[in-house]
Amino acid sequence: MKSLSTLFFVLLFTVAACAQGQPQLSDAQKEAILTAQFKTLDGKTVSLADFKGKVVILDFWETWCGPCLRFMPTLAKAQQNYAKDFVVLAVSPGWSDSPDEVKQFVSEKNYGFTHVFGKSLATQLNIAGIPYKVYVAADGTVIKARMGISNSPDRDYQGVVEVIEKYKSK
Repeated sequence: MKSLSTLFFVLLFTVAACAQGQPQLSDAQKEAILTAQFKTLDGKTVSLADFKGKVVILDFWETWCGPCLRFMPTLAKAQQNYAKDFVVLAVSPGWSDSPDEVKQFVSEKNYGFTHVFGKSLATQLNIAGIPYKVYVAADGTVIKARMGISNSPDRDYQGVVEVIEKYKSK
């Protein structure tokens, strides 16, 4: 059974995820995103530079986050349909999920994302709730951040596709 602190995180982030918004990123936060180093589930180091030429969504999530899990099939569909132009970095901030819990989830529901750990970046971004997404253009420019999802997977998918179409390599 998850601890009381996990229950607190679940309640806090579920409430925060319901309040959608577009957080404003400072120049320092954008720089932190562009220079962040992540560890994959198998311990390799990756960064946004490894995906240059593709639109990237950094999707901050945890295994207990209902809205996060509802958004994953939308991202998987977009990644499949735009494989040459788009990639998802599924970032586990590790607030309450252990690395083993993340690995277990990924083994059961492999969406084909690049799964990474990113507690340091989540802290630098002052993330107040999840799902939290950061959109990065194919040229490496940070486009925007967004917290929450809509109540329509079709609307969410269309929003992701619009970003891909607008910011993919020409």
